[in-house]
Amino acid sequence: MRERVWLRMERERRENVAGMEWIFMLTMVYGTMFFLNSIEGLDISWEWIWIPAAIPMGMLWMGERRWGKWGMGAVSTLLLLLVLGLGIGSTELRNQLQRIWESLRGSGMESYGNVNGGVLLLLTLETLLLGWLEVVFRIHMPLYILTTGLMLASPMFGIELREETVFFFFVFQVLFWGIQVLGSVPWCGMRENHHRLRGSGKAKIALLCCILGCFLASQMLVLLNPQGFYQAAYEAEGYLQRTMKQVRGSVRTDQEGIISRGNLYPADMRQLTVSSDRRPTERIYLKGFSGGDYVNGEWLAADDEAIFHRMEENTLHWDRWSSLIPGMYRSMFFIMNVNMRRDEQLLSRGLWIEPENLANEPEYVPYFSMQYYWNVQDVEENGYSYRYFQQDEMNVDWENIRMDFVTGRDWYYETEEAYREEMMEPYTRVPRQELPRLTALCDANPAHSVEEVTALILSLLRENVQYTRTPGLFPVNEDPVEYFLFESQEGYCQHYASAAVLMYRLYGIPARYATGYVVSPDAFSARGEEYVAEVTDVSAHAWPEIYLENYGWVPVEVTPSSYEAAETAYLGLDMEALQDSLESVQWDLSALTQQTVEEPEEREELNGPRLSLPENEEIWRIVTYLVLFILAYGVLERGCRTWAVGSMSARALYDRWQQALDFAVGEERAASWEESPPKAAKIISETFPTIQNEWIYGFFEWVEREAFRGKPLEEPEEDQARMLYRRCICGLEESLPWWKRFVFRYIKMLG
Repeated sequence: MRERVWLRMERERRENVAGMEWIFMLTMVYGTMFFLNSIEGLDISWEWIWIPAAIPMGMLWMGERRWGKWGMGAVSTLLLLLVLGLGIGSTELRNQLQRIWESLRGSGMESYGNVNGGVLLLLTLETLLLGWLEVVFRIHMPLYILTTGLMLASPMFGIELREETVFFFFVFQVLFWGIQVLGSVPWCGMRENHHRLRGSGKAKIALLCCILGCFLASQMLVLLNPQGFYQAAYEAEGYLQRTMKQVRGSVRTDQEGIISRGNLYPADMRQLTVSSDRRPTERIYLKGFSGGDYVNGEWLAADDEAIFHRMEENTLHWDRWSSLIPGMYRSMFFIMNVNMRRDEQLLSRGLWIEPENLANEPEYVPYFSMQYYWNVQDVEENGYSYRYFQQDEMNVDWENIRMDFVTGRDWYYETEEAYREEMMEPYTRVPRQELPRLTALCDANPAHSVEEVTALILSLLRENVQYTRTPGLFPVNEDPVEYFLFESQEGYCQHYASAAVLMYRLYGIPARYATGYVVSPDAFSARGEEYVAEVTDVSAHAWPEIYLENYGWVPVEVTPSSYEAAETAYLGLDMEALQDSLESVQWDLSALTQQTVEEPEEREELNGPRLSLPENEEIWRIVTYLVLFILAYGVLERGCRTWAVGSMSARALYDRWQQALDFAVGEERAASWEESPPKAAKIISETFPTIQNEWIYGFFEWVEREAFRGKPLEEPEEDQARMLYRRCICGLEESLPWWKRFVFRYIKMLG
């Protein structure tokens, strides 16, 4: 008996949120449907699956209402078997599910066709998950996190959410917090708790109004001043990013080859101290990372050691002298430049590099250099040093060497030839299937020399994309280089350099992605006999490097913020041919041209901010959804309340009666009628002639017996109490004026 009473009280507690609970879940199903419809490439006829998507939810509701959790379990099993049977047995449905997955993880370039059946299967599975989490296990938070995550993740996947998705997910979250409030209300069923019930109802309304107000206020702020809103968001993001770098004490990531998919905010933190024995006259590129293979939007570290191994196996065959190959290759062009025959002796430059954190930083190496040990102890404790040549000082001619260096020249030449042969394949490798648009662009623009290819790259990057450190978020399911070139057309050095390296490789020119620091000559100041530059993360940079005969790996500057076009020189290239290609060749860059939105006709300027409202079609759609939602909620809530009367106890019915009476005559007046059952019945029947005295008296008798005498009613007695309650409610409703009767039945839902 006690278990029966407890189960009845639990059912009564849940009765207050019954209608809201199922609408709560249905809004998430519809929100998911429109979320999938927002994915580019998917063809979903949501007008045709609107009703079928709600059928599984209706089946679960009927099963749970009629037979409880056992009924819901039976319906769930039936639906699950149906979904599995269709998913396994239908090839078309399996293909549709595969297309949905490919569209979510791919760039969405091609149309994947109609996927209504696959979407219905996914929505049915979601309905089963929602039903069990919410109704059986009473777990709310995962659903809230899921909807929030879908909305926050949409920019990461390049999904532009439709108004319907935002609307339904917003309604879902409002209902989520409403259920949290109502789910914590103690439902004891008597007058002393009635005020607490009314207070919780007011709290619910206040909470929902607060959430709605915040939502509308944020929308108004964005509409009135969208530029200021996004600028504030960028400033907040920049502050957090810079703060994290300062706390971490480093601006580097563990893998320098990862192309950033977000904004870049330098913290202006010192990273290196660079000293030179002579004032530099050109930029110094200090390379800390070289990228080899390009895989899933990331540059893997270049593996020169494998190339050295193949050089020995396939070409050099130096046997016990093979250990000399790496050292000879790394200093090759420095040594060759030193040993050129010149009228005047050319002196190399000294460079001392002190990282702020020597243990965790890579070694930053200048081009055309050789490591030089002045003091082993200083090298180990403070930094490292190189002798190097500037680019304008390089002039390697294998035939024009000093006579005493002929043997050394032959060894170096043999090493350089072997390296060029073995490095061509790995450093011209491109994942063409992952870069279909970039591959097609290069195929449409034939180029036959390194100067022509460089001219194409510079023309493309100067005229069709824009440099910015705040390009926004790149979708995680799109290649960052293709998105940079063909979609956003905004980015910074990492994106410029990656695009250039891939284009060089597509034309068969060996190229690598390099990162490190670029130090301007203006950064150096005299300190005694040295020239010192404090290098911060503002100087961090990425650039492409290409392999040229007689020079080896050479940096090529393609980022607009890092060069002056009139003064830029590219070592090893024919500048006259390059300039001629830039001026005369007409490249086919139509694939980069984005569709332009037709500008509206000019209107007379108004003073003050202008509110940009959506088009009429969008307004009417939102209004239609809102009206349909209110109607659906009203129908379902009223149906649940009417149905629930058939299982309520006498004291729960008494609570409903008190609410109805408070609405009809006012709370204070209704409270004054709390007399003994005979006196209360007489007053109520005199006030409302349509309610017979014996109805209300009999109803009060059953309530008093159950609540105060400790005698739970049997089923026949409960049925009789419910019958008397219905007669009293109907009599009360008939006594009200027409407008109050409408509110009583359809808004208060007390009838």
